[in-house]
Amino acid sequence: MGDVTPPVTTYYLFREKEQLDFYDKIITEIQVEKKRLTPDWLIAQNVAKEAHVYINSLIDAIREGIDSSFRLGQYLYEKKMLFESCIISLRFYEYESKLSRLLEVIELKEKEFSEYHIDQALIWDELKVEILKQTIKKWKNTIPSLLLKCSSEFSIKTWEKRDEYPDFLGESYNHICDDAINAITQNNISQFQVDFENLSRLMLLYQEYIRTDFIKKKDVYITHLLPQ
Repeated sequence: MGDVTPPVTTYYLFREKEQLDFYDKIITEIQVEKKRLTPDWLIAQNVAKEAHVYINSLIDAIREGIDSSFRLGQYLYEKKMLFESCIISLRFYEYESKLSRLLEVIELKEKEFSEYHIDQALIWDELKVEILKQTIKKWKNTIPSLLLKCSSEFSIKTWEKRDEYPDFLGESYNHICDDAINAITQNNISQFQVDFENLSRLMLLYQEYIRTDFIKKKDVYITHLLPQ
């Protein structure tokens, strides 16, 4: 069988041809009429529409990247590649912070672009911001449980050699704790329940982790506490 062009690729090839036709038409006008007939507002509208299309394609790429990354984190946990699963899963909170700012910029720019949408008969695709927000929310509800499992199992596995590895348990605890506090301030009860359920279970192990670490290094701590 011959190659079949994916629907998304076909769509963007169509968009590219549509744009070329638009500007070819303007060139033809200038060549034939010796001046441009297409009004400024229509050109501005066309440029704004292309910016709108580009933003949607950017959102698609980000959404697919998020899904692929954290599905990989889940897969690595299932294969008991705990170190790798922790590394990937902990990145979620960094991504979420940066994406929240990106979403603000996108929504601001989209308002600017919409001002150039004069001809309402020309339908623009719906902005995919809400789809991206739902993807982020899905993983926001999933990551705490994944971190509980992979960081706990990794910490237990490396308990006696903890100094040789990153403190995934503590980092997971801090991230989930911060997210739970943010959920309270935002009155997001469902997210708080997800965070607290996992945090309360993580807390017991982390408490023991800190206690044994203190015993192991008590001389160092005592030295720092004593007056010089």
